[in-house]
Amino acid sequence: MKLLRSLVALGLSSSAAFALTTQNYADATAEVGLASSQPHLDITSVDVTVDATGADITFKINLTGSPIATNWGNYMIGIRSNPGGAITGNGWGRPIHMAGGMTHWVASWVNDGGPSGAAGQVWTYATNWANTATPTVTRDATGVTITTTTAALGLSPGETFSFDVYSSGANGGPSAVDALSAATTSINDWPGPFPPISSPARLIRQRPSSCPAPRTMRRGSPTSASRGMMRLPRPTTIRTT
Repeated sequence: MKLLRSLVALGLSSSAAFALTTQNYADATAEVGLASSQPHLDITSVDVTVDATGADITFKINLTGSPIATNWGNYMIGIRSNPGGAITGNGWGRPIHMAGGMTHWVASWVNDGGPSGAAGQVWTYATNWANTATPTVTRDATGVTITTTTAALGLSPGETFSFDVYSSGANGGPSAVDALSAATTSINDWPGPFPPISSPARLIRQRPSSCPAPRTMRRGSPTSASRGMMRLPRPTTIRTT
């Protein structure tokens, strides 16, 4: 069974810097439901890293296939970092939704632009969606890496936020071909939609040894006994400190 939800103490503190920390979130593979498998859209896992200052956050989206060998695809992150947000849709108007509302949409493409053959946008929802920042996007044969600032995502110390990661195509505004929150096929045809997840996150504590991936991590003490348990199917939850 795939475990999808975790609380991660990222330590976004304005005081002393901690060691850089990374948390891995595993995904099921070979569950892309299209007529052709599209391995470059099949997410195997996502590594989330906060730098030592707490200023930048990086999502490394690991893939079965190479996004260089197949030079097209969109890789997107839906985030809920504060109350409110869009109940349906996102910054690109895709048929992808997040339970409780989506406050930020981090989107990238590898089929055009950017010094590394990739580029992206950060969108923020108030009463409408607005393109508010530009992340750094790179790719290699194993996946796509997106880095932005914690400020661009509206994150502040002590806040809990949810996220999900999606892969998709470009033409026609398709839905989530693969989603980190889906243990099985997310959609069977490009239009989708990928439905909202039914309820917001709730923390249940458990030892990391019984919850191999993903699990909770405390920044500055990556091997500590911080712990969490995930339920299906829901977005991943991160707790800042």
